[in-house]
Amino acid sequence: MTVATSVVGARRSRPNRTLAVALMALVILAPLPLGSNRPVFWALGALLIGLVGAVYFGALAARGSALRNPVGSFRIPAALGLAYLGWLVLQIVPLGAVFGSFETTLPSGITVAHDTISIAPGATMLAAMRVAGYGLLFFLLLQAAAHQERARVMATALFLAIVAWAAYGAVALVQLGDSVLLFEKWAYEGSMTGPFVNRNSFATFLAMGFVAGVGLSLERLLGGGGGKRPDLLSAEMLRSYLVALATVLLLAALFATNSRMGVFAGLAGGTVTVGLFALTRPQVSRKAVVVAALGGLLALAMLLRLYGGGVVERMDNVDESADIRLALYEQILGLIAARPWTGWGGDTFELAFRAFRDVPVSLDKNWERAHSTYLAHWSETGLIFGSIPLLLVALALYGCIKALRRDEVKVLPAIGIGVIVTGALHSIVDFSLEMQANAWLFIAFLGIALARRPRRRRT
Repeated sequence: MTVATSVVGARRSRPNRTLAVALMALVILAPLPLGSNRPVFWALGALLIGLVGAVYFGALAARGSALRNPVGSFRIPAALGLAYLGWLVLQIVPLGAVFGSFETTLPSGITVAHDTISIAPGATMLAAMRVAGYGLLFFLLLQAAAHQERARVMATALFLAIVAWAAYGAVALVQLGDSVLLFEKWAYEGSMTGPFVNRNSFATFLAMGFVAGVGLSLERLLGGGGGKRPDLLSAEMLRSYLVALATVLLLAALFATNSRMGVFAGLAGGTVTVGLFALTRPQVSRKAVVVAALGGLLALAMLLRLYGGGVVERMDNVDESADIRLALYEQILGLIAARPWTGWGGDTFELAFRAFRDVPVSLDKNWERAHSTYLAHWSETGLIFGSIPLLLVALALYGCIKALRRDEVKVLPAIGIGVIVTGALHSIVDFSLEMQANAWLFIAFLGIALARRPRRRRT
């Protein structure tokens, strides 16, 4: 490699380094305003991602540089994403003025008619804006993570940031009067919620960090590059021990959320990551894997004894909670059946469900969410278009499996698969990935895992 080639390569990578810093800052700071779960933060988030994208594309054009991962490399996901976004936009177009009103008979016998598919076009417009931001964020992450070492640094930065948020959550719970952003809590007293309002949302956030920590710890402690491992007391190994310790602390924080499904989903994702690491690292001895697994089980048992009391106690209420939840899901299925193909409009569940809610589901409670992201998608955008987000995640899973075979750095796609398992499981009975901060973190780990990186030349 000549000096001139090196200089050109450095100039081309500069926009991507700057892009990586900007994207990491957005994702890391997203939890600060209550998980970014407010319309103003949805709009602000989409605006900031758009500005970052505009500056990045402008910088590439000025330098005459090409995209590291062009749209053509992801044609099918791009087409599906645009189709979903297009459907959200179509839901707010007044088609009824041309083709006749969209009529629906409610359980009460009342027939309602709208000129738009969405019963709340304003809410659906915000949903479309948010989804557009998600898509652009993912595309930009593919560019920023196209360099092997940069991708590893990005994953590590996310992990460390989640550890920092867990530390804040512990301080807020124990030292700041169980507050949320210095304000008195109005829900989930006694549970660690960090900057989020909902303990389950914070649990998903921590669980994704735990999965990343498991992968990064194993790679450092057992060897990720196939080379000789350093001495047990070397500076590199001492840093590895700190990563492993931080991972254990994340698991402790996860227990402190008292989220039953959050703990289960995090442990499931971490277990999958461990299994993938063992399968893709045949040079790692079975003894080392067994020792690591036993150490993990011992740490889990100790954490369950020290911090798992709230989770165990809530297990006693599973039957009662399950009865209410099943009744809720049955009524949501009725909501879906009323408009199976069109849906009620993006972000309209809260409004639409009021007409279908009945005992034993609480009538004096405002059900803002479906408590199942799958059912939420189908109720708002219909069975066909509502399945597109699920299909996109399935394609991401397939892409991560391919990356496990293709990439030199196996830990990043292994973390991606673990994060998918965690998010997919928790989304069955919760809405955590509907929080923008969690959605951004989920997208960030997948973008880092799926970015296509050139192999390093061996000399």
